[in-house]
Amino acid sequence: MGVAALEALLPVMTASAVATAVTRATVGGGPIYGQRSFALQSPWELLAFAGLGLVAALAAVSFKQVLSWCERLFERGAQPFRATAGGLLVGLLAAGIPAIAGNGYEPLNVILDERMAITAVLALIAVKIVATSASVASGVPGGIFTPVLLVGDGVGLSWAHALTRL
Repeated sequence: MGVAALEALLPVMTASAVATAVTRATVGGGPIYGQRSFALQSPWELLAFAGLGLVAALAAVSFKQVLSWCERLFERGAQPFRATAGGLLVGLLAAGIPAIAGNGYEPLNVILDERMAITAVLALIAVKIVATSASVASGVPGGIFTPVLLVGDGVGLSWAHALTRL
């Protein structure tokens, strides 16, 4: 909002407290995505992490380009039609890959636990980018934070898989 206005600050604080209480009541008090340990085995792994940074940057730029393209596409229509078109597109994509529905919490954990085939991960990354972009661009409520985590998680697993294969 640009400035801290009391009429905006109190509802945000209340919403944050309620969201925290609901999350802890339903998910528990620990980390939402579980606790996992990652350890550096060799200093040479830093080269792999640098490569991952480049690949992740390419994925982020691609995500942003798809989002911008969808925004330009959807801005042409009136709101009821935009929301309908966005919902229809996301629904069709979800019919083929149901894991794209929602914010990505469940598949994110499946990928972190390495319980998804690499081909499914690659498909999920591509379709989640399109579905999230269509949803956001069409004005349907939702965010991009957890979908971005899901895409980053999938990119990281894909990079690890590619390095392992090499």
